[in-house]
Amino acid sequence: MREITPTSILVEIGAIGACSSCEVKGSCVVGGEEYKIIEVEKRGFVQFEIGERVSVKMRDTLGYKALWIAYLIPLLLLILSISILYKIGAQELYIALITIGVLSLYFFGLTIFRNNFKREFAFEIEKLDN
Repeated sequence: MREITPTSILVEIGAIGACSSCEVKGSCVVGGEEYKIIEVEKRGFVQFEIGERVSVKMRDTLGYKALWIAYLIPLLLLILSISILYKIGAQELYIALITIGVLSLYFFGLTIFRNNFKREFAFEIEKLDN
C-alpha cells in the first residue's frame, strides 16, 4: 500500500510480463515489469497500514464488460459506419471523417460518464495472511 486517505486507499500493484525471460524484452512494448497505482474505496472496519501486502480483487464479469466497452463496441461502430457510408456512396474522405467523428463521440460519451464507470468498476481489498 502506498497511501491511506479517509475515503480511499492507494495501492501499488506490480505486473510482471509472461515474457520476462525473453531475449528482446528490452525493446518490447508488451512485456516487462510495470507498476500501477490504483485507488480502492475504503469500506468496512478493517485497518490497513502503509507498506502492508494486500490482495486487490474485481468481479470476473467486469472484465468482459470492460472488453466490450473499450474494444468491441468501438470496433462495431467503426465497421458499421464505414459499411453504411460506403453503401450509400459517400466519398472516402467523408467516410473517414464521419467515422472518426462517430468514434470521437463514443469516447467523449465514455469520458462524460467516467464517474459512473469508476463506481461500477470498483476494486475490493483484503489483507494477505503473512
